[in-house]
Parts: sequence; C-alpha cells; structure tokens
Amino acid sequence: MQIQVRINEEGALRNQRFAFTDRFTLVSELLQNARRAGATSIAIDHDAQTRTLTVRDNGRGIDDFQKLLTFNESGWDEPTCDAENPFGVGFSKCLYASSRCIVRSRGLCADFDTAAALARTPIDVIELAEAPSEGTQIELHGVDLPDLASRIAMLCAGFPVLVYFNGKALDRPHAPEH
Repeated sequence: MQIQVRINEEGALRNQRFAFTDRFTLVSELLQNARRAGATSIAIDHDAQTRTLTVRDNGRGIDDFQKLLTFNESGWDEPTCDAENPFGVGFSKCLYASSRCIVRSRGLCADFDTAAALARTPIDVIELAEAPSEGTQIELHGVDLPDLASRIAMLCAGFPVLVYFNGKALDRPHAPEH
C-alpha cells in the first residue's frame, strides 16, 4: 500500500475562512498588497452603517486578475517573492469577509458575488470605459468591521506607507521614517 499527499479542494475552500486571526486581518492584507504593489499612498473608506469598505492605492495595479482567485499562488514578482515569501492567500480574505467584491485596476473591473466565486462560478473581467491610470481599488460590500474606526490607527501605527482613513491621514508613529 502507498499513500501520498493530497488536497481536498472543497475542504480547503470551505475552511480557509478560519485561517486568519480576526476580522481586521482583511484590512492588514489589503494594506500589505498595496505596499507590495509599490503604493506610496493608500486611502481606506469605511461606512459601518452600509457595511462597505473601499481601499484605493496608487501602486502599479494588478497584472493578472486570475491571480486574485488562485489560492496559494501569489502573483508577485520574483524579487517580492524572494524577499517576503507571500503565501498567495491574502486576497481570499475578501471572499470570506464580504458578500460582494468589486476590483478595479488597469482599466479592468471584476464585480462578483463572493459566495458564487467560492462556488467556482466564472467571473467576467470587463474593460472600463473610463479608468484611473494607476493603482487599484477594491470595494467590499457586506463587511462586518464595526470597530474599524477605533482600531485602524493601531493597525497602521508602524506601516511604511501613508494611509488615509475616511479622508484623514493617519499618524504612523512607528513607521520607518519616524
């Protein structure tokens, strides 16, 4: 008899939601992705009443939208992979933390129901008539982050990129420049 390593794909998709420490990991993962994309500024807008979170950055954008939905394959360039060993699961937190996700980058847009995405329903990526020339915008609906306004300063205290929250620049007293 022989055995080998196998992956239960359905189980992996179902249980990935428990791989993160808490609900605020979503914000940390999106910040980290923007930093890795070379962003020098990140704007986070959150409306607790409508349960909407939008993260915009001025980084280089997304080369391949498929990488967003390919688990355990980061899509980052070789120097980033060598320096940081990204796991390729950060964006997946969006799928588990929201009901709808809209990603805009490099003139393209994917707007999808996250439950359908996890059920492996194909998602259209469309060209936008008018699109920003740089960066990425991720808009999440149905996000439950009721205490984000009181926690965001702590999440960004040492972050190396300028972060705005609901229009105000956050103090980052432990950032490298300080």
